[in-house]
Parts: sequence; structure tokens; C-alpha cells
Amino acid sequence: PIGTTTLAWSVTDQSGNFASASRTIVVANYQLADATMSFDGPFVTASTRSIRFTAGSSTQVLSLSASGSPFAGGSINAIQVPVAASYTCLRAKDPTHSVTDTASATVSGVRYQAAFSLKQGDSNDDDLVDILDFGIFVAAYGAGKALDATSNFNSDTIIANADFAFISINFFNVGEACGAYTGATPRDRMTVKELRRSGRGGLAIADINGDGWVDTTDITLFMQGVAPRKPAEPARAAAPDAVHW
Repeated sequence: PIGTTTLAWSVTDQSGNFASASRTIVVANYQLADATMSFDGPFVTASTRSIRFTAGSSTQVLSLSASGSPFAGGSINAIQVPVAASYTCLRAKDPTHSVTDTASATVSGVRYQAAFSLKQGDSNDDDLVDILDFGIFVAAYGAGKALDATSNFNSDTIIANADFAFISINFFNVGEACGAYTGATPRDRMTVKELRRSGRGGLAIADINGDGWVDTTDITLFMQGVAPRKPAEPARAAAPDAVHW
């Protein structure tokens, strides 16, 4: 049964000699799975990524030690998953970099095995690569970034054009689901007012042409080398006239 069981044996021979032995056996209420993760595009250096892994009713966040160039990826072994006769749909996602990929598990020996290909470009964990991710990228643009920082898709120390390539290639990509997808729809434009109302006013810097929209026109301008413009600062009230006594 599930849990810890102690089995005991004893024997007496015809001369009256007695011996006994026991063994403790632990039966766990889970099975094991090995998952291989690959990312689209190489890392500049090795990186540690968090992976959200879902098997049936179980969702857990695991740590992946991903290799650098020329192959970006790695494996997570001996993942504890609920006992099941089969797994036709497992899910994996890097919450700060990729959309979800699904895979059907195969059986190797006494373990499940599955391989995932994670498309990067989703910086806000909404399982979409869209205009919001472009805004987040522009706002974070610059040097001195952590290897696994949001928008740092190639794991170097700078968020730059090499990272933008992932957003460009995977733009409008939607994460996979087990069954019908019921998530959001990618957006190609948002007003600066909407960004501010939703607490994302810092992304207004991605409105490169200053027309009040963050949209594909701004993406085109960025690709042409036009630098993001800083949002205009609110007008300051004039200082009151000095009072002379």
C-alpha cells in the first residue's frame, strides 16, 4: 500500500535454530518524469531559469540549469508527478521569458519522459508575445542586467537588439494548452492612457513617435534605429512671485 510497510520474516530449522529479518519498504504516491527543455535561440552564457511544470492536477515551479551557446537548454530529472496511467499532455513554461509548450509523455523504464521547445518573448507571464512585451523590453533596455532578467532572453548582461529579435520572431505567438485555448488574445496596440490606467505608465517610453499609442509603428521605428523618446514630464506650476515687505 501507499506509505511505509515493514516486512518481517522468521525461520526455525529442525535443530531449533531461529533467525529473523525485516525490511522497510516505502511506496510513494507519485511517479517520476524527466523533462528536456530547449529554447529558441542560443544563450550567450549558461543561465538558471525557473520552469512552471504542469502534469495533471499538479503544478510546480522547478529550477533549470540551462547551458549556453550554441545549445540553449537542459534537463530536469526525477520530477514528482501524480500517479497516472498515462500523460497525453504535459505543460512547461518559463514564467518570465517564454510562452507555454505542451508535450505528450513517453515511458522509458519506470519514468515518464517529455521534451519541450520554449519560444521566448513573453515577459509578463500572460502567455502571449504582443505589444506589451515590446513595451516592457523598451523600458528595460540597457546594460547591467541580470542573466535571467525579464526581457533578457539571450542571458547576457545587456537588454538590447539581440533580445528584441525574440519578440520580433515570436510576435503574436500564443502559448499552447491542453485542450481548447481560453486565454487572452495578443494585442498589436495600446494607448498610453490605457497603460497609465493599468499601472504601466513606465512603458509609455515605447511610444517612439509620440502619437499616444504603443503599436507596430513604434516597433518599425525601433527596427529602423529610432531611439525611444522619454515621456514628457508634467508641466510644473510657476513659482509664486516673491513677497516684499
